[in-house]
Amino acid sequence: MVKILGINRELNIARTPGLDQRISNLVAEEFRKKGFEVEIKTLKELRKEDTADIILNMARSQEINDLLFEKQIEENSSLTVFVMSKEEELCEVGVNRRADVILNMARGQEINKILFESEKQGVYVINPPKSVLLVSNKKELFPMMAGAGVGIPETKTYKVNEISINDIKQKSVLKAGNRHSVYFTVDVNDVNGFNQAINKYKEEGIEEIIVQKFIEGKFFKFYAAGDKIFLPTELNSSESAEEIKRQIKIIQKLTDVYIIGGDLIIDGNIIYFTDVNDWPSYSGAEEVKQEDIAPYIADFIEKKYQELIK
Repeated sequence: MVKILGINRELNIARTPGLDQRISNLVAEEFRKKGFEVEIKTLKELRKEDTADIILNMARSQEINDLLFEKQIEENSSLTVFVMSKEEELCEVGVNRRADVILNMARGQEINKILFESEKQGVYVINPPKSVLLVSNKKELFPMMAGAGVGIPETKTYKVNEISINDIKQKSVLKAGNRHSVYFTVDVNDVNGFNQAINKYKEEGIEEIIVQKFIEGKFFKFYAAGDKIFLPTELNSSESAEEIKRQIKIIQKLTDVYIIGGDLIIDGNIIYFTDVNDWPSYSGAEEVKQEDIAPYIADFIEKKYQELIK
């Protein structure tokens, strides 16, 4: 029997404690229904000798993820690693076999560079590291989306050390250019808000930001798992629904990210995609339930895995 070891994300650094873990647990339950052996642990419960055929990892620590991938590329190994995120705490966990499939929710540049090496050795990575880095790189992503016919707000890129309040010609949203970070909404005369945003980005070592026109309209979340697209009921029953789905499929194909979510705004009849995220928690939209999405995620993963091993 194929064994899956699930590692939950640290509660103290999860943006909304419990929601990331819940989608992980729901997906794990779907795998149990399919006959997989699944065990879910917290970081404190993990032991160095823990092994599995598949690792479903939501821990964000750089050390744990670096160790997982150092171990997974060892010669003569056959571990399937599903890696879902990373950041700052150390946990002593080890595996002694290489991955065949990696389910990647990690957004850090370091871990995704390691994943590039795994791809070269024939490991199937979903979402692919190249795609994860692209989705994080907003200054490249938004022009690509616009060029492919996806609706986006007016967007410009500036160097953090060179931009001034005088560059803000209209109410705007400031975002990090090459990573996921906090957003700031700034008006043309909001000097304090502008300075707060720039200081924050400097503290984080962010060198470039994008400035997007603030769109007055109705805000919605969207999610997708492969071909299945989840929209709030109000949006799904609107005249814009088919066009929204068409543009989401363009984004998926453009980025090669199929476990995906994001934000959009409808202003009259115009659709603006304002954010795209790989591996969301699938919890931010009313009337879109994690329980409904988990089976589609598991089915999509299983289908891709079976295609790989044929």
